[in-house]
This record gives sequence, C-alpha cells and structure tokens, in this order.
Amino acid sequence: DFDEKRFQDAFDTFVRESAFAIFIGSTETAARCREHIVERIRYNASYGLDRILIHGIGRENIKKIRTAVNDLVGAHQRITKSDETQVGESLQVRLSFPTDIDKDLPKKE
Repeated sequence: DFDEKRFQDAFDTFVRESAFAIFIGSTETAARCREHIVERIRYNASYGLDRILIHGIGRENIKKIRTAVNDLVGAHQRITKSDETQVGESLQVRLSFPTDIDKDLPKKE
C-alpha cells in the first residue's frame, strides 16, 4: 500500500544523499547492476566516502538490486547493508563500507 509520508521520507533521504546515489535502470542486466554498484563503491571509497545509496523503481529493478546487494554483502564481510526502504515499487538500499575496501573487491578488467 502506498504511504505518502513514507514516500516523502524516502525521497528526502535520496535528495539529501544524492551525491552518494546510483540509479539502477531497466536496461541494466543483473550482472551489470552488480558491476555498477562495485564501480560506485570503488569511486566513493577513493574519495574517502564510506557509503552509497542504490535506488530503483519497478519490480524487476528491485529484484536486480536485492540480488546484487545480497551477493556483495555475502561475498564481502566489510560491505554491510545499513538500510533498506521500499515504498510501493520504489526501493532504496544503503551500503556502508570502509574506505580501504578496494583491496577486497574483484580486480577491474
């Protein structure tokens, strides 16, 4: 059920955290979604930032995000899911990580 207050709270968080945010679009495969998240983790960590906010709209994007996040959190003990908010068919997930996480991530090709 749609709850306008929850939606506004989630939207406010997104705007406040937009420098840390990435959007997962419908054209991205599940594998590309995971790569996109890893790239942003690397980028943010290289600037001393310890989190990202992942945003997607629609059932398929929500499924891709949850799969990628669960894979990353399961494979890397130092990446944690610190928040997840779903309002209707909109999802926001916040991942936290230490700024030296790059050494633990798969090598770039």
